[in-house]
Amino acid sequence: MEGYDRFTVLGRQGITWLGKVFYLWWFNLYWAEALTVLFMVLAPIAYVFAFSSVGRQDRFLNISLIVFGTAYALSALWATQLYFLNQAAQVACACFLVPVTAVLVEKARENLKKNWVALPAAIGLMQIVFATYQTIILMYIVTVAMLFLLSSPEEKRSLKEDLEWLCYHIAVFFVGFTAYMVIAKKYFMSEADYLEGQIFWKTTDAQTCIQNILACVKRNLGNNPPFYTGLYLVMCVILVGVSIDYFMNAGKKKHGNRIFMVLAELFVMASPFLLFVYAGGDAADRIQFIMPFAQACILYLTVYMLSGYERKDGKRTVGSVARTLVLMILLIVVFRDGVIQASYCNRLYYTDEWVFQHDRAMAQDLYGKIKTAISEVEEEERAAVRGVFVGNAQVSYNGSCFKTSIMGESRFAYSPGDLAKDRAVRLMKALGYPVDDIFYYYSEGAAAYTKEMLKTEMKSDIDAMPSYPADGCVKVLTLRDGQKYMVVKLSDYWWMWGE
Repeated sequence: MEGYDRFTVLGRQGITWLGKVFYLWWFNLYWAEALTVLFMVLAPIAYVFAFSSVGRQDRFLNISLIVFGTAYALSALWATQLYFLNQAAQVACACFLVPVTAVLVEKARENLKKNWVALPAAIGLMQIVFATYQTIILMYIVTVAMLFLLSSPEEKRSLKEDLEWLCYHIAVFFVGFTAYMVIAKKYFMSEADYLEGQIFWKTTDAQTCIQNILACVKRNLGNNPPFYTGLYLVMCVILVGVSIDYFMNAGKKKHGNRIFMVLAELFVMASPFLLFVYAGGDAADRIQFIMPFAQACILYLTVYMLSGYERKDGKRTVGSVARTLVLMILLIVVFRDGVIQASYCNRLYYTDEWVFQHDRAMAQDLYGKIKTAISEVEEEERAAVRGVFVGNAQVSYNGSCFKTSIMGESRFAYSPGDLAKDRAVRLMKALGYPVDDIFYYYSEGAAAYTKEMLKTEMKSDIDAMPSYPADGCVKVLTLRDGQKYMVVKLSDYWWMWGE
Protein backbone atom coordinates (compact mmCIF):
# COMPACT_ATOMS: atom_id res chain seq x y z
CA MET A 1 0.00 0.00 0.00
CA GLU A 2 1.29 3.46 -0.86
CA GLY A 3 2.41 5.19 2.31
CA TYR A 4 3.46 2.09 4.28
CA ASP A 5 7.14 2.76 3.59
CA ARG A 6 6.65 6.07 5.39
CA PHE A 7 6.07 4.23 8.68
CA THR A 8 9.42 2.46 8.55
CA VAL A 9 11.43 5.70 8.39
CA LEU A 10 9.66 7.02 11.51
CA GLY A 11 10.51 4.11 13.80
CA ARG A 12 7.03 2.61 13.42
CA GLN A 13 8.02 -0.45 11.44
CA GLY A 14 5.60 -2.54 13.54
CA ILE A 15 2.74 -1.12 11.46
CA THR A 16 4.41 -2.48 8.32
CA TRP A 17 5.10 -5.87 9.93
CA LEU A 18 1.55 -6.33 11.19
CA GLY A 19 0.24 -5.03 7.87
CA LYS A 20 2.00 -7.93 6.17
CA VAL A 21 0.78 -10.43 8.78
CA PHE A 22 -2.86 -9.41 8.25
CA TYR A 23 -2.45 -8.91 4.50
CA LEU A 24 -3.14 -5.20 4.73
CA TRP A 25 -0.28 -4.30 2.42
CA TRP A 26 -2.83 -4.39 -0.38
CA PHE A 27 -5.28 -2.21 1.48
CA ASN A 28 -8.84 -3.41 1.91
CA LEU A 29 -11.07 -0.95 3.75
CA TYR A 30 -13.60 -3.51 4.97
CA TRP A 31 -10.96 -5.99 6.13
CA ALA A 32 -9.10 -3.22 7.99
CA GLU A 33 -12.32 -2.08 9.71
CA ALA A 34 -13.25 -5.65 10.67
CA LEU A 35 -9.81 -6.25 12.23
CA THR A 36 -9.97 -2.91 14.05
CA VAL A 37 -13.34 -3.73 15.62
CA LEU A 38 -12.12 -7.24 16.52
CA PHE A 39 -9.04 -6.03 18.37
CA MET A 40 -10.88 -3.16 20.05
CA VAL A 41 -13.23 -5.79 21.51
CA LEU A 42 -10.49 -8.29 22.37
CA ALA A 43 -8.15 -5.75 24.01
CA PRO A 44 -10.32 -5.02 27.11
CA ILE A 45 -10.87 -8.76 27.56
CA ALA A 46 -7.12 -9.35 27.38
CA TYR A 47 -6.38 -6.60 29.92
CA VAL A 48 -9.00 -7.82 32.39
CA PHE A 49 -7.74 -11.39 31.99
CA ALA A 50 -4.16 -10.21 32.61
CA PHE A 51 -5.14 -8.23 35.72
CA SER A 52 -7.27 -11.03 37.15
CA SER A 53 -4.44 -13.53 36.56
CA VAL A 54 -2.39 -11.85 39.28
CA GLY A 55 -5.17 -10.40 41.44
CA ARG A 56 -8.19 -11.68 43.29
CA GLN A 57 -11.09 -13.21 41.37
CA ASP A 58 -14.63 -13.11 42.74
CA ARG A 59 -18.17 -12.34 41.67
CA PHE A 60 -17.74 -8.55 41.89
CA LEU A 61 -15.04 -8.61 39.23
CA ASN A 62 -17.60 -9.49 36.57
CA ILE A 63 -18.44 -5.78 36.66
CA SER A 64 -14.85 -4.84 35.92
CA LEU A 65 -14.99 -6.10 32.33
CA ILE A 66 -18.02 -3.88 31.68
CA VAL A 67 -16.53 -0.75 33.23
CA PHE A 68 -13.06 -1.37 31.78
CA GLY A 69 -14.37 -2.08 28.30
CA THR A 70 -16.70 0.93 28.32
CA ALA A 71 -14.01 3.38 29.44
CA TYR A 72 -11.38 1.87 27.15
CA ALA A 73 -13.29 1.71 23.87
CA LEU A 74 -15.73 4.62 24.07
CA SER A 75 -13.53 7.66 23.65
CA ALA A 76 -13.32 10.46 21.11
CA LEU A 77 -9.54 10.23 21.49
CA TRP A 78 -9.70 6.72 20.08
CA ALA A 79 -11.86 8.01 17.23
CA THR A 80 -9.07 10.36 16.12
CA GLN A 81 -6.51 7.54 16.22
CA LEU A 82 -8.64 4.92 14.45
CA TYR A 83 -9.53 7.55 11.87
CA PHE A 84 -6.27 6.55 10.16
CA LEU A 85 -7.58 3.27 8.78
CA ASN A 86 -4.29 2.35 7.11
CA GLN A 87 -2.86 1.82 10.62
CA ALA A 88 -5.95 1.40 12.82
CA ALA A 89 -5.98 -2.40 12.84
CA GLN A 90 -2.26 -2.59 13.59
CA VAL A 91 -2.48 -0.09 16.47
CA ALA A 92 -5.51 -1.89 17.95
CA CYS A 93 -3.67 -5.22 17.63
CA ALA A 94 -0.55 -3.83 19.33
CA CYS A 95 -2.70 -2.62 22.24
CA PHE A 96 -4.15 -6.13 22.47
CA LEU A 97 -0.62 -7.57 22.57
CA VAL A 98 0.45 -5.32 25.47
CA PRO A 99 -1.22 -7.40 28.25
CA VAL A 100 -0.14 -10.60 26.52
CA THR A 101 3.47 -9.41 26.62
CA ALA A 102 3.27 -8.26 30.25
CA VAL A 103 1.73 -11.56 31.38
CA LEU A 104 4.49 -13.53 29.62
CA VAL A 105 7.11 -11.48 31.48
CA GLU A 106 5.30 -12.11 34.78
CA LYS A 107 4.91 -15.85 34.14
CA ALA A 108 8.64 -16.10 33.51
CA ARG A 109 9.28 -14.34 36.82
CA GLU A 110 7.05 -16.74 38.74
CA ASN A 111 8.98 -19.79 37.54
CA LEU A 112 11.90 -18.91 35.29
CA LYS A 113 13.18 -22.48 35.12
CA LYS A 114 9.85 -23.81 33.91
CA ASN A 115 8.61 -20.80 31.91
CA TRP A 116 11.93 -19.48 30.56
CA VAL A 117 10.67 -19.55 26.98
CA ALA A 118 8.10 -16.88 27.90
CA LEU A 119 10.89 -14.33 28.43
CA PRO A 120 12.38 -14.27 24.89
CA ALA A 121 8.84 -14.52 23.52
CA ALA A 122 7.87 -11.40 25.48
CA ILE A 123 10.97 -9.48 24.37
CA GLY A 124 10.16 -10.48 20.79
CA LEU A 125 6.61 -9.19 21.14
CA MET A 126 7.96 -5.93 22.56
CA GLN A 127 9.67 -5.32 19.21
CA ILE A 128 6.30 -5.41 17.49
CA VAL A 129 4.38 -3.54 20.19
CA PHE A 130 6.90 -0.73 20.72
CA ALA A 131 7.52 -0.35 16.98
CA THR A 132 3.85 0.10 16.14
CA TYR A 133 3.14 3.32 17.98
CA GLN A 134 5.35 5.05 20.54
CA THR A 135 2.43 5.89 22.85
CA ILE A 136 1.90 2.15 23.37
CA ILE A 137 5.24 2.01 25.18
CA LEU A 138 3.63 4.10 27.93
CA MET A 139 0.61 1.78 27.89
CA TYR A 140 2.94 -1.15 28.57
CA ILE A 141 4.52 0.65 31.55
CA VAL A 142 1.05 1.43 32.97
CA THR A 143 0.07 -2.23 32.50
CA VAL A 144 3.12 -3.33 34.50
CA ALA A 145 2.20 -0.81 37.23
CA MET A 146 -1.29 -2.34 37.33
CA LEU A 147 0.12 -5.85 37.66
CA PHE A 148 2.25 -4.62 40.55
CA LEU A 149 -0.72 -3.01 42.31
CA LEU A 150 -2.81 -6.15 41.98
CA SER A 151 -0.16 -8.79 42.71
CA SER A 152 1.59 -7.19 45.69
CA PRO A 153 -1.27 -7.56 48.22
CA GLU A 154 -2.27 -11.00 46.94
CA GLU A 155 1.26 -12.36 47.24
CA LYS A 156 1.75 -10.48 50.54
CA ARG A 157 5.16 -9.33 49.36
CA SER A 158 7.63 -7.62 51.67
CA LEU A 159 9.49 -4.44 50.82
CA LYS A 160 12.46 -6.46 49.57
CA GLU A 161 10.23 -8.68 47.43
CA ASP A 162 8.49 -5.65 45.95
CA LEU A 163 11.87 -4.17 45.04
CA GLU A 164 12.93 -7.44 43.43
CA TRP A 165 9.65 -7.55 41.46
CA LEU A 166 10.11 -3.99 40.22
CA CYS A 167 13.79 -4.45 39.35
CA TYR A 168 12.98 -7.59 37.36
CA HIS A 169 10.27 -5.90 35.27
CA ILE A 170 12.36 -2.76 34.79
CA ALA A 171 15.29 -4.87 33.60
CA VAL A 172 13.18 -6.82 31.11
CA PHE A 173 11.61 -3.59 29.82
CA PHE A 174 15.06 -2.04 29.46
CA VAL A 175 16.28 -5.00 27.40
CA GLY A 176 13.17 -4.95 25.19
CA PHE A 177 13.20 -1.18 24.73
CA THR A 178 16.94 -1.06 24.04
CA ALA A 179 16.57 -3.79 21.42
CA TYR A 180 13.76 -1.82 19.79
CA MET A 181 15.82 1.39 19.69
CA VAL A 182 18.91 -0.38 18.30
CA ILE A 183 16.90 -2.11 15.56
CA ALA A 184 14.94 1.04 14.74
CA LYS A 185 17.96 3.33 14.55
CA LYS A 186 20.07 0.89 12.55
CA TYR A 187 17.53 -0.37 10.04
CA PHE A 188 14.65 2.10 10.24
CA MET A 189 14.03 5.61 11.57
CA SER A 190 16.09 7.10 8.75
CA GLU A 191 14.31 10.46 9.18
CA ALA A 192 13.50 10.82 12.88
CA ASP A 193 11.57 9.43 15.79
CA TYR A 194 7.83 9.93 15.21
CA LEU A 195 7.56 12.11 18.33
CA GLU A 196 10.87 13.91 17.81
CA GLY A 197 9.32 16.79 15.89
CA GLN A 198 6.66 17.30 18.56
CA ILE A 199 9.05 18.08 21.44
CA PHE A 200 8.90 21.75 22.47
CA TRP A 201 11.71 21.60 25.03
CA LYS A 202 14.18 22.01 22.14
CA THR A 203 12.58 25.13 20.69
CA THR A 204 10.88 26.86 23.65
CA ASP A 205 12.17 28.10 27.00
CA ALA A 206 11.54 25.96 30.07
CA GLN A 207 9.13 28.38 31.77
CA THR A 208 6.86 28.48 28.73
CA CYS A 209 6.96 24.69 28.45
CA ILE A 210 5.95 24.28 32.10
CA GLN A 211 3.10 26.76 31.65
CA ASN A 212 1.94 24.87 28.56
CA ILE A 213 2.07 21.56 30.42
CA LEU A 214 -0.06 22.91 33.27
CA ALA A 215 -2.54 24.40 30.78
CA CYS A 216 -2.87 21.04 29.03
CA VAL A 217 -3.43 19.21 32.33
CA LYS A 218 -6.10 21.73 33.30
CA ARG A 219 -7.81 21.32 29.93
CA ASN A 220 -7.80 17.52 30.14
CA LEU A 221 -9.29 17.52 33.63
CA GLY A 222 -12.05 19.94 32.69
CA ASN A 223 -15.18 19.62 30.59
CA ASN A 224 -13.78 20.43 27.15
CA PRO A 225 -15.60 18.57 24.35
CA PRO A 226 -15.16 16.50 22.38
CA PHE A 227 -12.23 14.76 24.07
CA TYR A 228 -12.59 15.61 27.74
CA THR A 229 -15.77 15.31 29.80
CA GLY A 230 -14.43 16.39 33.19
CA LEU A 231 -15.16 12.96 34.70
CA TYR A 232 -11.55 11.77 34.73
CA LEU A 233 -10.84 13.92 37.79
CA VAL A 234 -14.02 12.61 39.47
CA MET A 235 -12.88 9.03 38.92
CA CYS A 236 -9.43 9.81 40.30
CA VAL A 237 -10.96 11.34 43.44
CA ILE A 238 -13.20 8.30 43.93
CA LEU A 239 -10.20 5.98 43.55
CA VAL A 240 -8.17 7.95 46.09
CA GLY A 241 -11.02 7.77 48.61
CA VAL A 242 -11.60 4.06 48.03
CA SER A 243 -7.84 3.39 48.27
CA ILE A 244 -7.57 5.11 51.64
CA ASP A 245 -10.46 3.05 52.93
CA TYR A 246 -8.99 -0.13 51.43
CA PHE A 247 -5.55 0.38 52.95
CA MET A 248 -7.08 1.16 56.35
CA ASN A 249 -9.53 -1.74 56.38
CA ALA A 250 -9.76 -4.55 53.83
CA GLY A 251 -6.15 -4.61 52.83
CA LYS A 252 -4.49 -3.98 56.21
CA LYS A 253 -3.66 -7.64 56.76
CA LYS A 254 -2.75 -8.37 53.16
CA HIS A 255 -0.88 -5.66 51.37
CA GLY A 256 2.88 -5.32 51.26
CA ASN A 257 4.64 -2.01 51.01
CA ARG A 258 2.11 0.83 50.96
CA ILE A 259 4.53 3.44 49.64
CA PHE A 260 5.23 1.56 46.42
CA MET A 261 1.53 0.86 45.94
CA VAL A 262 0.63 4.52 46.42
CA LEU A 263 3.35 5.60 43.98
CA ALA A 264 2.19 3.04 41.41
CA GLU A 265 -1.39 4.22 41.76
CA LEU A 266 -0.38 7.86 41.35
CA PHE A 267 1.63 6.90 38.29
CA VAL A 268 -1.41 5.26 36.69
CA MET A 269 -3.53 8.35 37.36
CA ALA A 270 -0.83 10.73 36.08
CA SER A 271 0.11 8.67 33.00
CA PRO A 272 -2.07 10.61 30.49
CA PHE A 273 -0.17 13.79 31.35
CA LEU A 274 3.31 12.32 30.91
CA LEU A 275 2.98 12.91 27.16
CA PHE A 276 2.77 16.63 27.90
CA VAL A 277 5.81 16.46 30.17
CA TYR A 278 7.76 14.60 27.49
CA ALA A 279 6.73 17.03 24.77
CA GLY A 280 6.98 20.18 26.88
CA GLY A 281 3.49 21.16 25.76
CA ASP A 282 0.43 19.84 24.00
CA ALA A 283 0.36 16.48 22.25
CA ALA A 284 -1.71 15.67 19.18
CA ASP A 285 -5.14 14.33 20.12
CA ARG A 286 -4.57 11.15 18.09
CA ILE A 287 -1.69 10.05 20.34
CA GLN A 288 -3.56 10.66 23.61
CA PHE A 289 -5.44 7.33 23.67
CA ILE A 290 -3.44 6.60 26.81
CA MET A 291 -6.12 8.64 28.63
CA PRO A 292 -9.10 6.28 28.07
CA PHE A 293 -6.78 3.39 28.92
CA ALA A 294 -5.71 5.04 32.20
CA GLN A 295 -9.35 5.81 32.97
CA ALA A 296 -10.24 2.16 32.40
CA CYS A 297 -7.42 1.10 34.76
CA ILE A 298 -8.64 3.53 37.43
CA LEU A 299 -12.13 2.06 37.21
CA TYR A 300 -10.78 -1.48 37.40
CA LEU A 301 -8.79 -0.64 40.54
CA THR A 302 -11.80 1.02 42.14
CA VAL A 303 -14.06 -1.97 41.53
CA TYR A 304 -11.28 -4.31 42.65
CA MET A 305 -10.83 -2.52 45.96
CA LEU A 306 -14.57 -2.17 46.58
CA SER A 307 -14.91 -5.93 46.19
CA GLY A 308 -12.11 -6.70 48.63
CA TYR A 309 -14.20 -6.72 51.79
CA GLU A 310 -15.73 -9.58 53.73
CA ARG A 311 -19.01 -9.28 55.60
CA LYS A 312 -18.87 -9.80 59.32
CA ASP A 313 -20.90 -12.90 60.29
CA GLY A 314 -22.57 -12.74 56.89
CA LYS A 315 -24.35 -9.49 57.82
CA ARG A 316 -24.38 -6.13 56.12
CA THR A 317 -22.56 -3.34 57.89
CA VAL A 318 -22.73 0.40 57.47
CA GLY A 319 -19.39 0.21 55.68
CA SER A 320 -20.53 -2.48 53.23
CA VAL A 321 -23.69 -0.53 52.40
CA ALA A 322 -21.63 2.62 51.84
CA ARG A 323 -19.25 0.76 49.53
CA THR A 324 -22.13 -0.68 47.56
CA LEU A 325 -23.51 2.84 47.22
CA VAL A 326 -20.12 4.08 45.97
CA LEU A 327 -20.08 1.24 43.44
CA MET A 328 -23.53 2.22 42.18
CA ILE A 329 -22.47 5.87 41.86
CA LEU A 330 -19.39 4.73 39.97
CA LEU A 331 -21.48 2.71 37.52
CA ILE A 332 -23.71 5.75 36.94
CA VAL A 333 -20.63 7.89 36.27
CA VAL A 334 -19.26 5.28 33.87
CA PHE A 335 -22.61 5.06 32.06
CA ARG A 336 -22.84 8.84 31.77
CA ASP A 337 -19.27 9.16 30.51
CA GLY A 338 -19.77 6.32 28.02
CA VAL A 339 -22.92 7.90 26.60
CA ILE A 340 -21.24 11.30 26.29
CA GLN A 341 -18.16 9.83 24.61
CA ALA A 342 -20.29 7.72 22.25
CA SER A 343 -22.18 10.88 21.28
CA TYR A 344 -18.95 12.77 20.62
CA CYS A 345 -17.55 9.88 18.56
CA ASN A 346 -20.73 9.86 16.49
CA ARG A 347 -20.45 13.59 15.85
CA LEU A 348 -16.80 13.27 14.84
CA TYR A 349 -17.61 10.59 12.29
CA TYR A 350 -20.59 12.61 11.12
CA THR A 351 -18.29 15.60 10.62
CA ASP A 352 -15.85 13.45 8.70
CA GLU A 353 -18.65 12.28 6.38
CA TRP A 354 -19.89 15.88 5.99
CA VAL A 355 -16.43 17.02 4.89
CA PHE A 356 -16.01 14.02 2.60
CA GLN A 357 -19.20 14.90 0.75
CA HIS A 358 -17.91 18.49 0.46
CA ASP A 359 -14.53 17.31 -0.84
CA ARG A 360 -16.08 14.88 -3.30
CA ALA A 361 -18.23 17.62 -4.83
CA MET A 362 -15.27 19.99 -4.83
CA ALA A 363 -13.03 17.39 -6.49
CA GLN A 364 -15.54 16.87 -9.30
CA ASP A 365 -15.99 20.61 -9.79
CA LEU A 366 -12.25 21.35 -9.75
CA TYR A 367 -11.57 18.53 -12.17
CA GLY A 368 -13.87 20.16 -14.70
CA LYS A 369 -12.28 23.59 -14.18
CA ILE A 370 -8.75 22.15 -14.47
CA LYS A 371 -9.59 20.31 -17.68
CA THR A 372 -11.11 23.47 -19.12
CA ALA A 373 -8.03 25.51 -18.20
CA ILE A 374 -5.55 22.98 -19.62
CA SER A 375 -7.53 22.73 -22.85
CA GLU A 376 -6.76 26.39 -23.49
CA VAL A 377 -3.03 25.65 -23.54
CA GLU A 378 -1.36 24.60 -26.79
CA GLU A 379 -1.25 20.81 -26.90
CA GLU A 380 2.54 20.61 -27.27
CA GLU A 381 2.99 22.81 -24.16
CA ARG A 382 0.61 20.97 -21.81
CA ALA A 383 3.15 18.47 -20.51
CA ALA A 384 5.32 21.32 -19.14
CA VAL A 385 2.49 22.96 -17.11
CA ARG A 386 3.03 22.70 -13.34
CA GLY A 387 0.09 22.84 -10.98
CA VAL A 388 0.01 24.81 -7.74
CA PHE A 389 -2.70 25.28 -5.12
CA VAL A 390 -2.81 28.57 -3.23
CA GLY A 391 -5.02 29.23 -0.22
CA ASN A 392 -7.21 26.79 1.70
CA ALA A 393 -10.65 25.35 1.08
CA GLN A 394 -13.47 26.87 3.14
CA VAL A 395 -15.95 24.33 4.52
CA SER A 396 -19.34 25.39 5.85
CA TYR A 397 -19.93 23.32 8.97
CA ASN A 398 -23.33 22.87 10.57
CA GLY A 399 -24.14 22.85 14.28
CA SER A 400 -23.67 19.09 14.65
CA CYS A 401 -20.09 19.13 13.37
CA PHE A 402 -17.04 18.78 15.62
CA LYS A 403 -13.80 19.75 13.89
CA THR A 404 -10.51 18.58 15.36
CA SER A 405 -6.93 19.06 14.20
CA ILE A 406 -7.36 16.17 11.75
CA MET A 407 -10.95 14.91 11.69
CA GLY A 408 -13.24 17.33 9.90
CA GLU A 409 -10.38 18.93 7.99
CA SER A 410 -10.85 19.21 4.24
CA ARG A 411 -8.17 17.55 2.12
CA PHE A 412 -8.07 20.82 0.23
CA ALA A 413 -7.16 22.64 3.45
CA TYR A 414 -4.67 20.11 4.77
CA SER A 415 -0.95 20.99 4.61
CA PRO A 416 -1.39 24.66 3.62
CA GLY A 417 2.28 24.96 2.72
CA ASP A 418 2.14 22.08 0.23
CA LEU A 419 2.21 23.59 -3.26
CA ALA A 420 0.77 20.47 -4.91
CA LYS A 421 -1.58 19.51 -2.01
CA ASP A 422 -0.64 15.86 -2.24
CA ARG A 423 -3.54 14.57 -0.12
CA ALA A 424 -6.11 16.46 -2.16
CA VAL A 425 -4.63 15.18 -5.43
CA ARG A 426 -4.62 11.60 -4.10
CA LEU A 427 -8.27 11.97 -3.11
CA MET A 428 -9.17 13.26 -6.55
CA LYS A 429 -7.38 10.32 -8.15
CA ALA A 430 -9.16 7.82 -5.87
CA LEU A 431 -12.51 9.39 -6.82
CA GLY A 432 -11.75 9.07 -10.52
CA TYR A 433 -10.53 12.61 -11.17
CA PRO A 434 -6.78 12.22 -11.82
CA VAL A 435 -4.77 15.43 -12.04
CA ASP A 436 -1.45 14.05 -10.76
CA ASP A 437 0.09 14.64 -14.21
CA ILE A 438 -0.15 18.39 -13.48
CA PHE A 439 -0.04 18.59 -9.66
CA TYR A 440 2.92 16.56 -8.39
CA TYR A 441 5.77 16.67 -5.91
CA TYR A 442 7.97 19.76 -5.76
CA SER A 443 11.62 19.25 -4.86
CA GLU A 444 13.07 21.64 -2.31
CA GLY A 445 14.70 23.77 -4.99
CA ALA A 446 11.63 23.79 -7.25
CA ALA A 447 9.40 24.71 -4.30
CA ALA A 448 11.65 27.64 -3.32
CA TYR A 449 11.71 28.92 -6.89
CA THR A 450 7.93 28.59 -7.32
CA LYS A 451 7.21 30.40 -4.06
CA GLU A 452 9.46 33.23 -5.15
CA MET A 453 7.59 33.46 -8.46
CA LEU A 454 4.24 33.40 -6.64
CA LYS A 455 5.40 36.27 -4.46
CA THR A 456 6.75 38.36 -7.36
CA GLU A 457 5.76 37.74 -10.97
CA MET A 458 2.44 35.99 -10.35
CA LYS A 459 1.26 37.91 -7.27
CA SER A 460 -0.79 40.60 -9.02
CA ASP A 461 -2.45 38.08 -11.34
CA ILE A 462 -3.36 35.80 -8.42
CA ASP A 463 -4.68 38.73 -6.37
CA ALA A 464 -6.98 39.61 -9.29
CA MET A 465 -8.30 36.04 -9.57
CA PRO A 466 -11.57 35.15 -7.77
CA SER A 467 -11.35 32.32 -5.23
CA TYR A 468 -13.12 28.98 -5.44
CA PRO A 469 -15.91 28.21 -6.36
CA ALA A 470 -16.19 31.20 -8.72
CA ASP A 471 -15.41 30.81 -12.39
CA GLY A 472 -11.86 31.90 -13.06
CA CYS A 473 -10.44 30.41 -9.83
CA VAL A 474 -8.33 28.08 -11.99
CA LYS A 475 -6.02 29.80 -14.44
CA VAL A 476 -2.81 29.09 -16.34
CA LEU A 477 -0.22 31.85 -15.79
CA THR A 478 2.92 32.24 -17.87
CA LEU A 479 6.21 33.58 -16.49
CA ARG A 480 8.65 35.72 -18.45
CA ASP A 481 10.85 32.70 -19.08
CA GLY A 482 7.91 30.86 -20.62
CA GLN A 483 7.24 28.46 -17.71
CA LYS A 484 3.51 27.92 -17.26
CA TYR A 485 1.76 27.34 -13.93
CA MET A 486 -1.79 26.23 -13.44
CA VAL A 487 -2.91 28.12 -10.32
CA VAL A 488 -5.91 26.98 -8.28
CA LYS A 489 -6.96 29.75 -5.91
CA LEU A 490 -8.94 28.26 -3.03
CA SER A 491 -9.39 31.37 -0.85
CA ASP A 492 -8.91 35.13 -0.96
CA TYR A 493 -6.10 34.89 1.58
CA TRP A 494 -3.77 32.70 -0.43
CA TRP A 495 -0.19 33.37 0.71
CA MET A 496 0.61 30.47 3.08
CA TRP A 497 4.39 30.62 3.41
CA GLY A 498 5.14 33.48 5.78
CA GLU A 499 6.70 36.78 4.81
